Order: sequence, then C-alpha cells, then structure tokens
Amino acid sequence: MDQLTRRNIRYICFRLKAEECGGEKAAGDGILVHLDEVREHMSDQSDFGGWDKFGVTWDVDEKAHFVVVRLKRSLESEWIAVIKENAIDFPKPGNVKKRNKR
Repeated sequence: MDQLTRRNIRYICFRLKAEECGGEKAAGDGILVHLDEVREHMSDQSDFGGWDKFGVTWDVDEKAHFVVVRLKRSLESEWIAVIKENAIDFPKPGNVKKRNKR
C-alpha cells in the first residue's frame, strides 16, 4: 500500500463514496486491490466524516496521503471559484461584431 500516490488514494476514496451513495460496488484489480485497506485506514481517523462526505467536508492530505484533512470548502465550491477567476464572459447577443467575408 506504500506505493499508492495521492491520486490513487483519492480515486479509491471516490469509488467508495460512489458505492456509499448507491453506485456500483467498488471492487476490482489494479489499485483497487487496496480498497479494504484504504477503507479501514481512512474510516478509523478522527476527521473522517463518512464516505458520502468525501470531497465535501474532508479530503486526503497533500503531503501525507494517508491522512484525512478537513476542508474549508467543498471541492465543487473550489472548482466554481477557479472557473469564476479564470473564465471570460461570452459577448451578449447583438454586441458581436460581424467579420468581413473574404
């Protein structure tokens, strides 16, 4: 299990969340052979809030990948903030300049 990256652990956690929320049972080969170990290790920690709360109230630590950390805001809220910071507005209909035909 020591060879798992943060990305691997988060993938397993998202699979466990999906299972908890009524999705397909998390099972398989590859990194999913560590499913039960990750399930037990994460759920034993004090900041663990349930699999359905993964990405909402808790996540996997950036540096210590097997440590549960509490989130200040959900992953979805963070993503929306990134979009608002970086996205540009489309011009409103009627304000679009027509290009000259060549």
